[in-house]
Amino acid sequence: MSGGRISVEWKGYETHVLPDGVHESQRIETRRAFYGGALAMFGLFWDLGKLEEEESNKILDDLHNELIAFKA
Repeated sequence: MSGGRISVEWKGYETHVLPDGVHESQRIETRRAFYGGALAMFGLFWDLGKLEEEESNKILDDLHNELIAFKA
């Protein structure tokens, strides 16, 4: 696999979310934000590996609830 899985997710997001004819500067900034979000989430998950299972499960539940609330 070349490019990694985040790039595949980005291409799907770019194709299905960004409007046709979006200005290139907006595409670039959206891509930066997308990868920034992926980097932040990766950091959170990386840190979870250092915690006890009960504590990491609590944080995962909190993250899940935050994302569900945002989606609503």
